[in-house]
Amino acid sequence: MWNFTSLFRNYSAELQRFLRRRGAAQDVAADLTQETFLRLMTSARKNKFATLPDNHKAYLFRVAANLQTDHARSQKLNPLAGHTAALSETFADPAPLADEILISAEFMRILEQALSEVPDIPRRVYLMRLDGKTFADIARELHLPLQTAYSQMNRVMIHLQYRISQAENGLTGKRA
Repeated sequence: MWNFTSLFRNYSAELQRFLRRRGAAQDVAADLTQETFLRLMTSARKNKFATLPDNHKAYLFRVAANLQTDHARSQKLNPLAGHTAALSETFADPAPLADEILISAEFMRILEQALSEVPDIPRRVYLMRLDGKTFADIARELHLPLQTAYSQMNRVMIHLQYRISQAENGLTGKRA
């Protein structure tokens, strides 16, 4: 039986360097190296090889070179293959989907309702903080101790989180 772990440990770095020298990008070389060993394992299982070919290192390098040639061919036939993330960023419509708009609108409705349930001073602290004011500015403007401004903000946040949690549980059928 072949010891794939030992083969990988002994030859993977060398295979990657070989593929890089032949022009493969680092990530492609790493992928092709993995694919080489995957092919080796699957052919061993399929063909029930008991031993490696006489020169196992040459065999590995030949498989890797063939895979790189196949990869280069596929890139020539379809130069955009393997770039799905870049393609989706380029061609994707940046507008939100209809369900995202509905979810956002519902979320805003829940937040507005929850915020209307908060007493005046904590709500003012929250809204001033949203406007970018520091707690020191808020405390000074509302004639509150600094610690009170913090605690009022905390009070609002706890209430909003509770209402959001209630809404989420209502949507999923869970109880709070």
